[in-house]
Amino acid sequence: MEQQGKYISALDIGTSKVIALIGEVQDDNEIHIVGLGQAPSRGLKAGMVTNIDATAQAIQQAVKSRIDGGHQNQPRYDRYRG
Repeated sequence: MEQQGKYISALDIGTSKVIALIGEVQDDNEIHIVGLGQAPSRGLKAGMVTNIDATAQAIQQAVKSRIDGGHQNQPRYDRYRG
């Protein structure tokens, strides 16, 4: 039986942009970055959430831009040891 890949994700929610990162965990515990999406940040001021709905929309945009294959989302294959 073939085992499906294991994936992890990370969000960086900053004042200027939101980044969504997707990595595939390899058998040797290295992580291959397979997706990167970003969107302008909204609903934050000085690192504090001021509008949760706008912040949630920015997160959704960052994730969706990766899924839709937007112009900034070419797959990258970097290796990081965890």
